[in-house]
Amino acid sequence: MPSFTDHRPSPYTTRQIYAIVADIPAYPEFLPWVGGARVKQIDAQTQEGELLVRFKNFSYKYVSTITLHPPEGEEDECAIEVEMKEGPFRHLTTHWRFVPCVPKSSGKYAGGEEQRTMIHFAIDFRFKSAMMEKLVGGMFGRAVEKMAKAFQERADALHGHKK
Repeated sequence: MPSFTDHRPSPYTTRQIYAIVADIPAYPEFLPWVGGARVKQIDAQTQEGELLVRFKNFSYKYVSTITLHPPEGEEDECAIEVEMKEGPFRHLTTHWRFVPCVPKSSGKYAGGEEQRTMIHFAIDFRFKSAMMEKLVGGMFGRAVEKMAKAFQERADALHGHKK
């Protein structure tokens, strides 16, 4: 089963990063290939999300169950888990985890002064169609990289680029 993982530092708090990833209705504003998005609240911790995805000549609806584990404070660990219910995949799960970086005694954060959160991202999937797997599967890693960059640019736009 194809999978992709990424771990990257961010200068923003866990709450700030969590809020961007959890704001699914805003995805069409900044994520490539997302033409529409809506969310139905199921309970306090669970949502059903629907994305309209357009890639090359393909357009499909992707429906998922989203489990939210919000931070209690500005810099508390938190997570978002996504499991596909309907779409062009046989299987797709996504896990986001936002872990605060602990400041050293100097007041600077481990890994650099500007590193406040470590973002852990993992996705694994399998397309229903062998043709789709061949067509998109090889590009999926680059597509995920492009999406990760879009989330970072969104954070910079909302919270001011940190240097």
